[in-house]
Amino acid sequence: MAQGADFEVKNNTLAVHNDLYWEDHESFTTRCQDLLGKDSQEVVIDLTDCGFVFSTYLGIIGNLFVEAKEKNKKLKLRVSRRIEWIFQLAGFREMLEIEVVD
Repeated sequence: MAQGADFEVKNNTLAVHNDLYWEDHESFTTRCQDLLGKDSQEVVIDLTDCGFVFSTYLGIIGNLFVEAKEKNKKLKLRVSRRIEWIFQLAGFREMLEIEVVD
């Protein structure tokens, strides 16, 4: 079985270490909700240490985008080239800023 994801919150950024599988979706969502509740105008989800993102997270991140927009906040993704294509295919480039880190 794959190792679960580790989450690290620093200021306005949630850094995700290891791949994102179904089992981690509640922890991921809770941490993102906590960041959206803070005063920062920008929330960053850093997925540069992920090689795989389960499809469930596309829906979760889409919902987080809507919630951030309703709160007049900006949601930004930081991803590696390895998983950038997932978010491009899902149409996320038109919705939110995606920073690609090599």
